[in-house]
Amino acid sequence: MSVQNQSIRLRAISLAALSVVAIVACKLSPEIKVGDQSGLALTLPDTISDFQGTELEISEAEKKILPTDTQFAKKVYRGPDGSTAYYTIVLSGEDRNSIHRPEVCLPGQGWNKPHPYERTIALSDDRNLDVRDLYLEREYQNEDGTKGLLRAHYYYWFVGKDVTTPNHMSRIMMTMRDNIVRNINHRWAYVSVMSVVEASEGQSQEEASEETRQLLDSLIRESIDEYQTAF
Repeated sequence: MSVQNQSIRLRAISLAALSVVAIVACKLSPEIKVGDQSGLALTLPDTISDFQGTELEISEAEKKILPTDTQFAKKVYRGPDGSTAYYTIVLSGEDRNSIHRPEVCLPGQGWNKPHPYERTIALSDDRNLDVRDLYLEREYQNEDGTKGLLRAHYYYWFVGKDVTTPNHMSRIMMTMRDNIVRNINHRWAYVSVMSVVEASEGQSQEEASEETRQLLDSLIRESIDEYQTAF
């Protein structure tokens, strides 16, 4: 037998062996559980520190875009100084298309140039929460015809049965890993908190931006134990 034919035969045997191993692994693997357990509850608090919460209705756009069994909790929180923050939980149903990167839909709402950052929020009991911080911009027009630029910070993170991540690709990898290794199919949710950057007189845009981040950090720190169990 020539060296070339021997090489071809060895490759064929190797491929056949790999196929057998794959089939056996599939047969022996446990059935993947339905993702019926989430790492949070759809219960945003009525108040966060001195911020008062008000329920928000699900928009018609959200109803049309997302699967019908998607669940929500949405509130707007207003502080005594006029500060406002929008808090949302989106929990997937059987159709996992409920959960996506907010960068996909924010441009459709008029927000442009989402600049992403990773941010770590120090919580109680030496815990940390990693979030994705989108620094957003949207142009608006005043009554006199002049234009201005509205800026906002939009935090979000994904929550599984007992894991969290601010990264969409990490979420996909966790899903694959836990399906195979832990026999878990996460019922993913994502949480978002957003506030507009408003600079007071004499305050720079950078100072106002950091002040908004600190506000969002504080609201999350004071409220997260009310609804989230996974870390």
